[in-house]
Amino acid sequence: MIRIKFCKGYDHALRTATELLFKQYETTRFIGQHTQGERHISRTWIESPISNRFSLLLSGGRGVEDLLEYWRIHHLDAPIWQNTHYYWSDEVIVPHSTSLSNYGRAHDIFFRHASIYPGHIHPI
Repeated sequence: MIRIKFCKGYDHALRTATELLFKQYETTRFIGQHTQGERHISRTWIESPISNRFSLLLSGGRGVEDLLEYWRIHHLDAPIWQNTHYYWSDEVIVPHSTSLSNYGRAHDIFFRHASIYPGHIHPI
């Protein structure tokens, strides 16, 4: 979990959250390149022994939608998106095509624009 305590406005919060996410991703990639023994020691930082695997848990709501829009506008071609698996922490059980679906909103705002392998997106 990334916690941001002090920001100078909403745009600064979006930028700071993105910078922290990218930093965590780079840390995970670096740890994923260690030897098998070192990887075992560092397991709290990575989800699996597969090198370069990174997972992101998304919720719904306006804040996440704003963050996804910020990523689409400013970081659509960042390499992090191709190596990330996406999960949802909450979801209304409705068709993905409705405006009530957190996955549907995320797809419309970000996923359909980004180059992400469909098998890395895990909607409920």
